[in-house]
Amino acid sequence: MKKIILMFLLTFSIFVSAQQNYIFVSSWVNMPAQETFNKPLIFIDFWATWCVPCISSMTYTEELSKEFDSDILFLYLSEEPSGLIEEFMKKKKKTFYSISDQTGKSSNRFNIHSIPQSVILDHNGRILWKGNPTEITRKQLTRFVKNSRGKKGDRGRIRKVYELKKKINWKTYTSDSNQLKYSEVMDVTNDYSVNNNEYYFSGDIEQLISRIYNLPIAQINARLRNSAKVLMTAKSDSKEAFNNLVKAFLKDTYKIKIEIKEKAQSVFVLNESERKNYFNTDFYDFEKGDNIYLVDDMNIMIDNATLSEMATDLSKFSEFSFIYKGNNVTKYDWNIHYKFNDLTFEQLKEELGFVITKDEVKIKQIDAYN
Repeated sequence: MKKIILMFLLTFSIFVSAQQNYIFVSSWVNMPAQETFNKPLIFIDFWATWCVPCISSMTYTEELSKEFDSDILFLYLSEEPSGLIEEFMKKKKKTFYSISDQTGKSSNRFNIHSIPQSVILDHNGRILWKGNPTEITRKQLTRFVKNSRGKKGDRGRIRKVYELKKKINWKTYTSDSNQLKYSEVMDVTNDYSVNNNEYYFSGDIEQLISRIYNLPIAQINARLRNSAKVLMTAKSDSKEAFNNLVKAFLKDTYKIKIEIKEKAQSVFVLNESERKNYFNTDFYDFEKGDNIYLVDDMNIMIDNATLSEMATDLSKFSEFSFIYKGNNVTKYDWNIHYKFNDLTFEQLKEELGFVITKDEVKIKQIDAYN
């Protein structure tokens, strides 16, 4: 009886691992020619326009796509709107084959819980490999290609779900000869970048206010009738000019009134010591401007930020509020733990060399309403 049960379990295990998997497509941003779908292998790269590690890994996978072009179809899949992906590709001058799957069915099918992640399918849609795209080796790909010689890929590996609009309906706002383009969208990730004086923002209005006033969300009391999410892009000579343009935009377009107050609050003050130990700006390069951060489950990584900016960013995710009162305006890179308070304070003191004091100070509070 035990042998029968064991044989059943082994047979069931083989059946599950060998089942066909499907890539679900809401819409194509750049669709390959029909004959391309016959390639025996498909490499799916799960990514997002806001994911800095995803964008960094593309340098490697795009090189692989050129080397293995005759046997492997490389597809880049994001759950974002196709219009946002299209804008990203234009901005970054990317030409890869790109899929929008806003249903999330592909991620569910392949159990994708974090990005970047990649999956390689054989000619029948069975999974050959899964992992971080930077970890696949040329040797592994060569072996997969060799084993798939003479086989024709099943077109059914890719299934259309429903069609979405590819184009973003941009509107234009002008103030004092300065101009920005914007569009309201249903679902978009909070993102901010600067490239060659071109500013880009996506997210909800409260996050936009937080960004242009450089204050944590906890210090913003938003009472807005319209909970819109926006995409926004503008050319501007300086961050200050961009912020002023956005302030005028919020006032004129959404009738948002801003009241800045000061409120006494208990904060932790970061004081520099002689044994300070900071990362120089070569440590990270997110290629999106200054004071750009990436957050995971435990740490916040910040590219090109002053001590004051770092304290503000840390306060956005930590249970406590931090400030820096000194005069050091040099920019550094940072990697700071925020999840567990003891580890946060230990790192600030022991690793970075801050002397931390507690103080009651007046900090800015914003009331935003319309």
